[in-house]
Amino acid sequence: MYTDIHSHILPGVDDGAQNLEEALSLISSAYKHGTQQFVATPHFYASYHSLGEQLSLAKERLGLLCQEIIKKQIPVKIILGFEVRFFHGISSCEELNHLTINGSKTLLLELGPQPITDSIIEELVELYYQGYDVILAHIERYSKISGFSKLKPLIKNRVVKCQVNAASFVEGPFVKLSYKLVKKGWCDYIAGDMHSVLHRPSKLKAAMLLIEEKIGKATANKLIKNSNKLFESVLKTT
Repeated sequence: MYTDIHSHILPGVDDGAQNLEEALSLISSAYKHGTQQFVATPHFYASYHSLGEQLSLAKERLGLLCQEIIKKQIPVKIILGFEVRFFHGISSCEELNHLTINGSKTLLLELGPQPITDSIIEELVELYYQGYDVILAHIERYSKISGFSKLKPLIKNRVVKCQVNAASFVEGPFVKLSYKLVKKGWCDYIAGDMHSVLHRPSKLKAAMLLIEEKIGKATANKLIKNSNKLFESVLKTT
């Protein structure tokens, strides 16, 4: 069984599924390939989203989606989180717990295209000391960003954890790097980051089979277990 900790499956909330039909198609397709647990992680940009409005919309659409899943008897579980774009002052945001996965201390955090500065590193460290389990979304994308080397000590010392997109193991410019990250132990989670059936479907199963083939079954099983354990742990927060 696979768990997808990063998915854009809520209908009409962000650039992921645009309607209920597409959301159900995404989930059904992923389920057929072994994914039974999902964290719905719509984007949150502090620069233009109202936290209250985005949270209310996400909860509403999650409710609608779960109702349809029950009607169609698709045996999956979905919980709410967000893919939060880093913003300055995030470590002092009093409402950050509303953006974590299922109200836990686990936060899926996206870094933007801006250089990784000392101030960003300081905020990541501060989040760690506050007890947040920060997961950097699609870490492979940041390798060419100025200042990426500043992240390496945080990754090595487990101040932050890292997620790599499943598609990056299958095709595209990050294939070689993605396998390297796994071999170095810098990848904690593989996730689908699926947005649409046609253009960005889940490739979680394909990625895991490739990792098993190229690196080993034990490594693939560990990555699968990591996501399953995360899902189980955040469920206990409710």
